[in-house]
Amino acid sequence: MDAAAATIADPFAFVLHECDLLDRWRLQEWLSLWAEECSYWVPALPGQESPHDALSHIYDDRRLLETRVRRFAHAMFHAQKPPSRTVRFATNLRVVEQPGAALSVLCSLQVAEFRNGLHRSYLGHCRYDLLRGGAGGLLIRRKRFELIDCDAPQEGISIIL
Repeated sequence: MDAAAATIADPFAFVLHECDLLDRWRLQEWLSLWAEECSYWVPALPGQESPHDALSHIYDDRRLLETRVRRFAHAMFHAQKPPSRTVRFATNLRVVEQPGAALSVLCSLQVAEFRNGLHRSYLGHCRYDLLRGGAGGLLIRRKRFELIDCDAPQEGISIIL
């Protein structure tokens, strides 16, 4: 685990650190930011209340996140040959305190992707539900990224948003 990730206690710095790890394809370190009981959700409908009521673009628990990271690292993973180049912009960050050791960070998020001569952009609102970890750092319990065009046809999303 990245020593910096284990000690980042500022929620804004934590979100920016997560974006940086994804942009640099440091996926094992990124995975270490997640709690054992967690979910990563990209709804397919605006205002979707639950991932169980309708299909989602992505709905992963810890086991599926680990599988996703292993798949990206595999030499035969054709969806990332050549690998995407990405840059993330997290803006309008704000913290919502939760009872106990939890807190939420809300932000606007843009993920720009370039691969095979094509540009793609994912824009939306993101909510991170974070837990305070034992080393004084933070862990992601839930991440929900609601794309502004979530109900439009999406070509296969082959990156981690």
